[in-house]
Amino acid sequence: MAERLDRALLEERRMLMNDGFAALLDAYLDDSERRMGEIGDALESGDLERLRRAAHALKGSAANVGAEALAVLCEELEDAAEATGLDALGPLVDRVRAELRDVRDAVVAEQQKH
Repeated sequence: MAERLDRALLEERRMLMNDGFAALLDAYLDDSERRMGEIGDALESGDLERLRRAAHALKGSAANVGAEALAVLCEELEDAAEATGLDALGPLVDRVRAELRDVRDAVVAEQQKH
C-alpha cells in the first residue's frame, strides 16, 4: 500500500500535542466518517452546496493528519461541485471514498503504534 500519511507532519503533531495526539486521530476518524456520509447523502439528494461544504471540511481534516492525496481529491470534488453537474461527481466521490478508506486504515495503524 502506498504511503497515505505524511510521516514528518504526523511526527511534528505528535511532538507538539503529546497526549492530545491520540485525540486528534480519534477526532479525525469520527469526523471523516461523518463527512463522507454527508458527501454521499448530498450527492444522492442533489444538494451540490452541501456536498461542496462537506468536501471542503474533509479536505481540511485530511490535511491536518497529513493525508495529502485525500486533501487533493477533496479539493477536486469541492471545485467540481461548483463547476459541473451531478452526473460528473459520482466517479470522483468514489475516488474520494476509496482514498479515505486507505487513509483511515493508515490512521488506525498509526493509533496502534502508540
